[in-house]
Amino acid sequence: MTAAWSGEAAALLERAVARHGGWAAWQALRCVTVAPRRLGGLVPALKGFGRTFRLPARADVFPHEQRAVFHDYPTPGRRGTFTAGAVELVDESGAVVEAHADARVRFRGLRKWRRWSPADALYFFGYALSHYHSLPFSLADGRPLAIRRVRCDGRDLTGVDVELPATLHTHSRRQSFYFDAEGLLRVSVSGWLRGDGGLPRSLGSKSELQWIELAEDPGGDREIPEPAPIPDPMAALLPQGVLATAGETIWVMRRAIGNGPLLAYEVKPGRVWLRPKSSARACS
Repeated sequence: MTAAWSGEAAALLERAVARHGGWAAWQALRCVTVAPRRLGGLVPALKGFGRTFRLPARADVFPHEQRAVFHDYPTPGRRGTFTAGAVELVDESGAVVEAHADARVRFRGLRKWRRWSPADALYFFGYALSHYHSLPFSLADGRPLAIRRVRCDGRDLTGVDVELPATLHTHSRRQSFYFDAEGLLRVSVSGWLRGDGGLPRSLGSKSELQWIELAEDPGGDREIPEPAPIPDPMAALLPQGVLATAGETIWVMRRAIGNGPLLAYEVKPGRVWLRPKSSARACS
């Protein structure tokens, strides 16, 4: 634990580490193997899950190394590897078919609006798996900024805002982590997606750890303004959420009947328009 952790923040982290097995267990850990069975949420549907990328049959996660190996990905017999921001896809013979030394740049600018390729999804889920399986232990490498207290789902939670290391690949460098009275990590927040009525809506969950995204851009700012009004508040359209940044608001809607395409509206000062590109379908 760095010298930046002291007082209440240090006590909170030590309690969390003890609740999750202790420092000795973390140091002994080498690999966690997962076999994903289902992927839900708004972002995967929008970005092409089931169309342009799929789940691996198995993933070996090496949290200390920021590395994840996806087996039978993107097709049976092939393999993808995420290593501290770099991605590599190999075929059945082991020959490299695609590689990017810095995959994060592929999410910047206008490119963040496109559907994800297998390499894009490998980067996103590779860093998510390697980072989340390192929590709460890897927080010791960050810098605590503030202590917060909230009540969520009937539980009193104590949170800490943390500035994570610049070398860590994750959603946002500044995140907030909330723990229950025993030290179990319950919520990790890098941004709030607000739904109808301003209520927070989660884009996904893993075990007891939930994460709430600001946007598809992994470098999104965590300071979230209040969203603009829904552009077409008709009974035929149901709001799925809103991705709000300082300069624009993007409402994601679906039709009230059926499982049709998701509709993405952009709202800027004096201008509202429907993005024609999205053909993802709402998740049931």
